[in-house]
Amino acid sequence: MSERKDSPGIRIIPPVVYLIGFLAGYGLEQFWPLAEAAWPWANLGGSLLIGVSVLLAAPSILRFRKAATPFDVRKPATTLVTEGPYRYSRNPGYLALTLLYLGGVLLSESLWALALLVPVLVIMIHGVVKQEEAHLEALFGDEYREYKSQVRRWL
Repeated sequence: MSERKDSPGIRIIPPVVYLIGFLAGYGLEQFWPLAEAAWPWANLGGSLLIGVSVLLAAPSILRFRKAATPFDVRKPATTLVTEGPYRYSRNPGYLALTLLYLGGVLLSESLWALALLVPVLVIMIHGVVKQEEAHLEALFGDEYREYKSQVRRWL
């Protein structure tokens, strides 16, 4: 089956990448814990990170709905979204997933999950973000290049 010309060609589902990384780390922590001591402020810090994640994800998703363009990275973009949280980050949805993951790390006190965030981010950058950027540049050309020059990838 051939790929549509305007498709980003991404087969990875970002929340699944984060979930697999976290669950693998949490599972490893149950069998081979890396730290025995309790983490002070872990519950508060984890809860705050999860709260910030939700506060960042909600307007990100709403901006895509308002622009009538798919939020699913596997589908072709129809509009370049640059408003709301996209004024400050080209990837606020992935940033929200990363904060959610880190909140889970704190709540679970899992050093394995923290360590596995590195490969999760490598997969996200090389398997999703760079492909998505190439897709957006092909579709929106100078408009996307201008946006990319003004707004950072993450923060």
